[in-house]
Amino acid sequence: MAAKSGIFKPVLITVLGSVLTSVILYLIGLEDGPASKKDSGPTAITHEELQLQKQELERMRREMQLVIDGQSSSQAVTQNTVPPRNLTGNWTDPNTGAAYTIQQNGQHFTFSEYSWGTATATGKGQINPDGQSAHFTFTNLIGNMGRGQMTFAANNSALYLTLTDALTQRQFQITLVRQ
Repeated sequence: MAAKSGIFKPVLITVLGSVLTSVILYLIGLEDGPASKKDSGPTAITHEELQLQKQELERMRREMQLVIDGQSSSQAVTQNTVPPRNLTGNWTDPNTGAAYTIQQNGQHFTFSEYSWGTATATGKGQINPDGQSAHFTFTNLIGNMGRGQMTFAANNSALYLTLTDALTQRQFQITLVRQ
């Protein structure tokens, strides 16, 4: 049984590595995917979305390695990852009165913006490994898309956002305060 166990781990690691490599190459377009995707012209995936996908694949690879090594992901402690901030809740832009609702699940979050009682934008993002900042994408009411970076106040009472409109590349900054 010891001989099988000794061979099993390297073979499993090699197979999992090959699968992850294929998935990554497919996501970045270096391998052919389904014909419908290939024939549909350029993909609409943004650099930020690709980065999010790469980070998710790396997280999955680390979890698989832990299982192979006999640990569950809850037993492992990543040394250079700070526990995520708690962004869940209601936030306000004091300059415009716009309200924001953020829902967080681990390092990932979604948000909605409301102005005059109407949903005017939605987005999703991920907290960076430093635990002090995040990146996200958004789409507004008329379909314009963009990306942004967010940093957190030390006491978690404010969020500082820099947004970039994907169409015009215009940048603007807003501050959100917790309600």
